[in-house]
Amino acid sequence: MDAHRVRQTGLAALALCILAASPAGATPRPDADAAEATRLLVELVRVDTSNPPGREREAAERLAGWCRAEGFRTEVIETAPERACVVARLPGSGRKPPLMLLSHLDVVPAEASQWQHPPFGGVVRDGRIWGRGTLDMKGLTVMEFLAMARLSRAGKVPDRDLLLVAVADEEAGGTWGINRLLELRPELLQASECLNEGGFGLVAPDGSPVVGLSVAERGTFWVRITARGKPGHGSVDRPDSATRRLLRALDRLERTPRPLGLIPEADALVGALAPTLPWPASWVLQMLRWPGMAGLLGPLVVARQPSLAAALGPTVNPTVLEAGTKVNVVPGEASALVDVRTMPGQASSEALAWLKHALGDDALDIRVLQDRPGTRSQASGTLYDALTESVRTHVPDARVTPMLTPAGTTDSASLRPRGVACIGLMPVIASQAQLESIHGDDEWLGLEQLAIGTRIVADAVARASGLTP
Repeated sequence: MDAHRVRQTGLAALALCILAASPAGATPRPDADAAEATRLLVELVRVDTSNPPGREREAAERLAGWCRAEGFRTEVIETAPERACVVARLPGSGRKPPLMLLSHLDVVPAEASQWQHPPFGGVVRDGRIWGRGTLDMKGLTVMEFLAMARLSRAGKVPDRDLLLVAVADEEAGGTWGINRLLELRPELLQASECLNEGGFGLVAPDGSPVVGLSVAERGTFWVRITARGKPGHGSVDRPDSATRRLLRALDRLERTPRPLGLIPEADALVGALAPTLPWPASWVLQMLRWPGMAGLLGPLVVARQPSLAAALGPTVNPTVLEAGTKVNVVPGEASALVDVRTMPGQASSEALAWLKHALGDDALDIRVLQDRPGTRSQASGTLYDALTESVRTHVPDARVTPMLTPAGTTDSASLRPRGVACIGLMPVIASQAQLESIHGDDEWLGLEQLAIGTRIVADAVARASGLTP
C-alpha cells in the first residue's frame, strides 16, 4: 500500500477510534437503587443554575437537605449573593486523611428553542434523562452523594472522613466557587485525594470499552497582543498601520509550527487505544509514541482530526480582534486576545518566549491576562486503584488508562497545587453525539448509564475507604 493511502486510512481510523463510540452493551438495567438516582437527578436538573448568573443557592439548599436527612454534618457557605457551596461530611475512623467527592452545581446556559425537551425540565423519556447538567455535572453530584449515603445507611464506618463538596461557578473559572471556598473555609477542604470530573469512557472500534481516568489538565495562558501605529485617514496607504502590523504578526503565528509531543498521560491513552485498531491505523497510533515522531506525524493527525490537538501539545487560538471605530479612519491601535493552552509541566515563560518568536515583531506589546499552569497527579494511589478496580468490575473487559483531560481545566487545578491527588472520571461510556451535547444542545444521561455510574462510584468510594464493596 502506498504511503499516501496508509496515511489517509490510518488517520481516518485514528479519528474513528477517538470519536466513534456508543454506550457499552454490558451495563445492567436500572433497578430500585437506580430509581433513587433518577429521582434525585431530575430534581437537581430542574433547578436552573445557568452561569451566568449562577444562582446556585437553591440547588445547594436542596443538596444540603438530602445530606442532613442522612445525618451528614452539612454546611452551606455563601460565596456571593444567591451563590453558595455545600460541604457535607461523613466521619470515618481517621486512620487515613479525608477523601473528597467534588462536583459543581452551576451549568452553562442553554438555548431552549434548540432542544427537543426543555433544558431544565428533567424529562425522562426514551430511557434517558434530558436536561442541562445531566452529564456536566449534576449526574456525578448525585452519584457521589449516593455513594456516601449508602455507606451511612449500611452502618459502615470508613477509615477516613468522606467529604461531599459541591461548588458554584466552575463554568466561569471558580472565582465564586472553589477558589472563594478555599479563601473562606480552607479547613473544610483538607483531603489527600479527590474524585472530580475530567475523565470519561468510550467504545473503541473493536467494541471494547476504554475508560480514561484524568490525572492531568492543561494550563490557561491568555494574552493581549497590541500593535500601535500612526492613525490617519483611510484613503492614505499606511503599510505600518496598527491593523496591518497585527495582521502580519497573526499570520506568522498561524504559520509557525507548534511544539508537539506526547506527555506521559497522553501517551498512556494512545497506548491503550492502539491495540483496538486494525492495521495500519494501529501502526500510525504506535508511531506517534516513538521519540520525535509526534513532531513529524502530529501536524497530519491534527489536520485530519483537530480534536486530537490537545493531546499532542499546546494549542494557540486568536479569539478576539479589536481595532477601529470607523471605516474611513486608520486606528492607532489594534489588539488580539489569544488563548494559549499549555501542557502540564510547561512554564509560562516558555510559552511566552515561543509566542514572541512566532509573532516576529519585538515592537508588539504583549500583556498576560491569565496565567494558570497545567496540573497533574500521579496515576497511582488508593483512589486511582479503587476506581480502576471498580470500573473493571462493572464494565467487563474495560481498558482503564490514565489520560489528559482534552478540554479546559476543572476545579482540580485549584486543589492539586495544595497537595490533593485529583482523579477525574464521569463514569459513563458515552457516544460521540452524547459527548457533544455537553455545552451543546439536548444534553442527556441514559438511565442505564446512571445506574452503572452510581455503582462504579459507590464501589470505588468503599474500596478507597477500606471497606468491602
